[in-house]
Amino acid sequence: MLRKNENIKLNFSHALTIFTIATTFTSLFTPAYLSGLNQSAMNEHSLLMKEREILVERRNKELSLISSLKTPESVYKMALLQDLDLQMAKNE
Repeated sequence: MLRKNENIKLNFSHALTIFTIATTFTSLFTPAYLSGLNQSAMNEHSLLMKEREILVERRNKELSLISSLKTPESVYKMALLQDLDLQMAKNE
């Protein structure tokens, strides 16, 4: 009976030691792991923000081009290039 109690205490002691070691390593490496995840997320965010800036700039240039093509001068130039005869509209 005494030997059984010693084995139980010994097994409990080994389990407690393994649990303590595992907890210690987990608490040591968790901050480094989370820091790496944070850095990765920040790099991805930075890349997406640069791509967004490029897309906004491209959109603004295209809107500027579209608005410049709507002016009467550009319509007249395009008509000349296509050999179209434009006539002035009369307001009656």
